[in-house]
Amino acid sequence: MRLGNMQRLSRSGAPPQLPGLFGFMVSVGATMVGLLLTGLLAPLLGGPFFLFALAAVALSALYCGLGAGLLATLLAGGGFCFFFFPPIGSFHVQDTRDVLRLVIFLGVSALMSGVGSSLRQSLMRTRTRLAERERMDQELRNAHERTAELLESTSDAFFSVDRRFHFTYLNPPAERVLGRKREALMGRSLWAEFPEVVGSSFQQEYQRAMDMGRPTQFVEFYAPLQAWLEVRAFPTRNGLSVFFRDVSTRRAAEEALRESEERFRLLVEGVRDYALFALDPEGRITSWNTGAERLNGWKAEEIIGQHFSRFYPPEELPSDKPMRELRTAVEMGRYEEEGYRVRKDGTRFWANVVITPLWDAAGSLRGFAKVTRDVTVRRATEQALRESEQRYRLLASELDQRVRERTAQLAETNRELESFSYSVSHDLRAPLRGIDGFCEAVEEDEESTLSPAARGYLARVRRASARMGQLIDDLLRLSRLSRLELRREPVDLTALAHAVVAELAARGPERGVEVRIQPDLRLDADPRLVRVLLENLLGNAWKFTQRVERPRIELSATPREGRTLYCVRDNGVGFDMKYADKLFGPFQRLHEARDFPGTGIGLATVQRVVHRHGGQIWAESVPGQGAAFFFSLEPLAPEGGFV
Repeated sequence: MRLGNMQRLSRSGAPPQLPGLFGFMVSVGATMVGLLLTGLLAPLLGGPFFLFALAAVALSALYCGLGAGLLATLLAGGGFCFFFFPPIGSFHVQDTRDVLRLVIFLGVSALMSGVGSSLRQSLMRTRTRLAERERMDQELRNAHERTAELLESTSDAFFSVDRRFHFTYLNPPAERVLGRKREALMGRSLWAEFPEVVGSSFQQEYQRAMDMGRPTQFVEFYAPLQAWLEVRAFPTRNGLSVFFRDVSTRRAAEEALRESEERFRLLVEGVRDYALFALDPEGRITSWNTGAERLNGWKAEEIIGQHFSRFYPPEELPSDKPMRELRTAVEMGRYEEEGYRVRKDGTRFWANVVITPLWDAAGSLRGFAKVTRDVTVRRATEQALRESEQRYRLLASELDQRVRERTAQLAETNRELESFSYSVSHDLRAPLRGIDGFCEAVEEDEESTLSPAARGYLARVRRASARMGQLIDDLLRLSRLSRLELRREPVDLTALAHAVVAELAARGPERGVEVRIQPDLRLDADPRLVRVLLENLLGNAWKFTQRVERPRIELSATPREGRTLYCVRDNGVGFDMKYADKLFGPFQRLHEARDFPGTGIGLATVQRVVHRHGGQIWAESVPGQGAAFFFSLEPLAPEGGFV
């Protein structure tokens, strides 16, 4: 290690530093060599020659310090006395001239020791300064290298200019942003290469930083790039260092945030039906909107900074209810309740209150947002509604009891009416059979004596009796429909309609009626009642087309609103729609019995069948153009006509 230090010092021009004992040994050795050389050359030179001894002293002082130089001086002086000055072998010098030479030698040697030591110290200081400068130069080179690496790798664009604003360096991000290569700009003038900067805020800020020697920072729009640039310029000894970055996205986000905050502020300020305000973590009010002023009565300058507990009734304050609400909001993430609050004038109102804690990005509590709404009217309405509901339930209970009683009475009445109609119909059948029988007997027994007029009268009596019998049969059928248990099952409506039409055709084969029945008509209904329905509807169509030259009857179905709507249509005489309200009433007829015989019970029976199935029926017609009867055996809202 010491040898390495000595080599480094030698390369720097300074003598090596020899350790203490070793240095003195070297001094002694050098002195012995000097004395030996003096002794060898003395015969040739005619006496002792001090040059070699002085050289040994100088070298000892230079390399080993002042102590070694003085040691060499003493050793050399003693050597001259002992070996060269008579008497030889003694330290006693007899010749005055030798004493004088010895004194001069000692003085010169001592002086040379001091000079050598001083020279050595000067060389050591020079060596130290050179080593320090070399170290500082190396550190400076390392710093430059690190700075260059940092500037090359940083995401910020960077360039530097000299005091004349000529480019001295650009990093890769600066090349990308400016769209120019480093080689094309090095040594070129900033103002010449980018003339659009001249006279702009960029030039003014750069020049101010250069002139005043103070850093500057600004954000400015750079038109050629259509971008906002954030610039930081730092004056240096040789010019100016400039960092810049494109902050267009950040600025747009900040502008959007400012606009959003402004819209939110205007929204909050514009809300008049809600009190919106903010609290700090201790419950002091920090903001106050127009709705809060209207609801509570305080202006913003009066209430901001006050504790929100002043909105609570006095009886709730001893229990620390306001702060308990804040703690609950922090623990649960939200707090909501309804209760009384107090206005500035002391009046109370029923309020719905929502408190929400506000947290920052680090998870620390920033405060609370509080929303208060006056629900006094709603509470009074709900109270009135509850009272009304109680009254309604009481009335409904009473009405239900009355309905049950009335239903029971109606059921009993219906049973009595049905029993009565059944009894009457049976009781009427016997006299009718008697009338018809006696009329027939008279016709047979007194045929030869009866005048044509009498025979006509008897025929009319028998026809009236037959009509009365048919009417009784229809009434019995209508009565049985009400008592018949409804049993739904799949019904092939197409096949059932063909069977009914076949029966009608058998009674009037000469008619030649065109019948169109849609195939594959199926439904879920009571087949007994459906047959009664078809017998009446198809029978009416058959009857009311008897005076048409080319009679036509159709049975079809169309889907509507998820249900099936059936239609029986004919091209018969039709009817006037202004009498449609009488169409389905019992014993109601829209045509003369002599033209179209019947009892008026058929359509009433049809309606009873449809209603038993929970369906609907109505008719549409134009006189002379036929009629169409629409029905559904499931609930369906009609589009027109009569139900």
